Amino acid sequence: MNEMIESGGHFKSIEVRLNFLKTKPVFVCSESWRKSQKYDQSQLVDLRVVDHDKWRSAGGAAALGIAGGILTGGLGLIAGAAIGGRRKQTATFVAKFSDGRFVVFTERRKDHLKVLTRIVIQKEALSSNE
Repeated sequence: MNEMIESGGHFKSIEVRLNFLKTKPVFVCSESWRKSQKYDQSQLVDLRVVDHDKWRSAGGAAALGIAGGILTGGLGLIAGAAIGGRRKQTATFVAKFSDGRFVVFTERRKDHLKVLTRIVIQKEALSSNE
């Protein structure tokens, strides 16, 4: 799931779709419910990470901590709380396209984050070689 923060081209929403092999993104930027613009990776001029957050869900950590405490005592409580909870992350990206438009969006899906982060690294490597 992603959330659009800002756009430079009258876009109301953005959806990042991955191909079947989950290696190449397609950015679908909607201007209205009938009109949308699709951009593939070849039309992506620049992609940068603006913000990146990682955290663990507190509910899962508490539940595993309690279970560890019941089963093994105080030490299990601490260990269970330390390893419990689902890891979550979000990243905010700025994508600039070949027609001059741009979008700023937040992505939460793990598979999308991996692909987008890989593209950011590739673009940075190419720009440093020039």
